[in-house]
Amino acid sequence: MNSPRERLSAALADRYRLERELGAERFIVEIKTTAALQHPHILPLFDSSTPDGFLFYVMPYIEGETIRDKLNRET
Repeated sequence: MNSPRERLSAALADRYRLERELGAERFIVEIKTTAALQHPHILPLFDSSTPDGFLFYVMPYIEGETIRDKLNRET
């Protein structure tokens, strides 16, 4: 049997690429918070759902350094 990550990747393969996993409670809070935000400098929430029993959400991918890297560099 495939792992949960492999099953989720397969369920979303026609639309999205899975980048990384987050903890479940944090994940739900991020979905609610992100869905409520609208600003030109904040990435929008494109989609969220529970295919095959897996909760996911989709945001645009922005290439570049992480916020953590930027904060560490600029303090």
